[in-house]
Amino acid sequence: MMQQRPSQNGVALVLVLILLGVGGLIMGPALRQTSTALNFFGISRESAEVAYALDAVTQQALWLLESNDPFEECDSEKPGDETFAECVGFYGSWDLATADLLAPAPTPNASLIDAVNGQQVIVTVEVPGALGAPPAPTPTPISAACFNALIERSPTWVQVGEPINYTVTVYSCSSSTAQRNVRHVAVIFSPAMSFVPPPSPGGTGPVPAGGFGLMDPATEPEEGDCTALDTNTTTAACVSYPADSRLESWPSEDTPWAGGTAIQLVGGEEGTITFQLTPTSWGIFYVDVLVCYFNVGNPCADGSHQKTGKVAPVVAGMFNINGKGKGYAFGASSKLDGSGADLISEQPQ
Repeated sequence: MMQQRPSQNGVALVLVLILLGVGGLIMGPALRQTSTALNFFGISRESAEVAYALDAVTQQALWLLESNDPFEECDSEKPGDETFAECVGFYGSWDLATADLLAPAPTPNASLIDAVNGQQVIVTVEVPGALGAPPAPTPTPISAACFNALIERSPTWVQVGEPINYTVTVYSCSSSTAQRNVRHVAVIFSPAMSFVPPPSPGGTGPVPAGGFGLMDPATEPEEGDCTALDTNTTTAACVSYPADSRLESWPSEDTPWAGGTAIQLVGGEEGTITFQLTPTSWGIFYVDVLVCYFNVGNPCADGSHQKTGKVAPVVAGMFNINGKGKGYAFGASSKLDGSGADLISEQPQ
């Protein structure tokens, strides 16, 4: 007699329900992961399209920087037709922007451009921020010898090979009414800048008892570098400077100011020296002014000279370029010289 097997009715249904339950647990996260991946792919693709659009506008900016043609949108109120580079130098910055990112109010230093592949972007070409460095404060008057050299320069951005006009004003900040002797003034600057002597008289100043100002018309500077001038000047002027740094000294220590051995200033008096420097390469350039004084002995010894430190920055043929669009931004710097306009660094932000 055969034994009857247990009934398996409903087993298949149980297995199906188990598979459906496990599948539900697995499929939910899987679908969410797929959705996330698709969203991420969409964002990455959009960012890439923005990056391509920014690259295209950046190349347009570099082309404009290199062009010698007048930039018709520039209204710098300067005589002559300005190139795009000169216009950026005049205003400090210029925007190339699509409609959605152009400033709501019209500005004199912005251009409307067409969207690139449907992307709304803005590229800003600007002079590096070194030009905004604040001037050194005037020292508080003291009873002893107190001299302060202030440096003015114009323009603050130039093309490579374009001269920069400098005026050095030596000011006596002594509270004493006694005359103080200025023995000589030296200017230290980069070897990548060439010195252009000023036209006569080359400077102005008060007419103290000696009968001459700070810059005598007959006085020309002694030229050299941080190895070529006398030891007293280089010791005081060239600390921490490369040996090929340039020096212009009014006058040399062996040739006193015309009419006497020193310029005498009392508190509140000042005199000026004017000259030009021309950068021969792109970069940011500074000057440093040394004022030497004393009645006897070495006028550049410790305690008888004052320096301004590196001041009066001027940018030659160099720009910062910043761009941004939806989900992407970058910053770069560029140079402009005889070989054209090129990016020298670029990185996402």
